[in-house]
Amino acid sequence: MSAFILIVIGLHQPDFSKRAIIITLFGASLTFLDRAIRFIKFSCNFMGNSATLVALPNGATRITLRRSPKATPGSHAFLWLPAIRFAETHPFTLVSSDPAEFVVHSRDGFTSALHQYATDFPGKTLRCSLNTGYGQLPDFKSYDSILLIAGGSGASFTFAVALDLSRNPGPCPPGSITFVWVVRDQGNTSSHNYILKTSTDNV
Repeated sequence: MSAFILIVIGLHQPDFSKRAIIITLFGASLTFLDRAIRFIKFSCNFMGNSATLVALPNGATRITLRRSPKATPGSHAFLWLPAIRFAETHPFTLVSSDPAEFVVHSRDGFTSALHQYATDFPGKTLRCSLNTGYGQLPDFKSYDSILLIAGGSGASFTFAVALDLSRNPGPCPPGSITFVWVVRDQGNTSSHNYILKTSTDNV
């Protein structure tokens, strides 16, 4: 859509001798190139990949992928589930990268359809693809102590960092991890507490 808008803007100045249309077409070309590269990545990661959906308390959905990406927990990835929405991809924060896991809260649109599917077909496996590697995180293992603060759904990032430190503390693990989470309703903690418990049972 953004590329189409750029082209339409350029048509208002059809004279190629003018700089405006050249700049507009250059911007549109970059947009098309970005979409082409993203399509290639999704196509490559679609082979042999699948996702299992589990409905969690308070309207959340846990998504576990068969193939684990080379990405750091806390970074975000674009997820494609054609059985839910064929023409849509959505960015979510990786709670875990081995295996690749997401915790998605149901709002409306795609996330609502996702949770409804997980409720109607618990544990069913769907074909999926992933485009990951977005976001640069600091090396939390290099600090003596860590304070993690989040509000509402921002806890997806801080939970990912805390879980990664508990699973892979490294040669010099932090002396302490303080986790502060501000929520409107205490019931919102149920789904993340479930993830924290089930993800650390074997740690």
